[in-house]
Amino acid sequence: DFTESKAIKNGKFVGLAIDEDNQPELTEERVKAWVAQLKREFSL
Repeated sequence: DFTESKAIKNGKFVGLAIDEDNQPELTEERVKAWVAQLKREFSL
């Protein structure tokens, strides 16, 4: 279960939330999807 993160600022996640402890097999796909989203949002 989630208890804390250095990526929480003012009650919200900043950046990409990943779970290397419980779901490391999902990290690569999450990073790829996040980068694609950033490219769309910043018109890159």
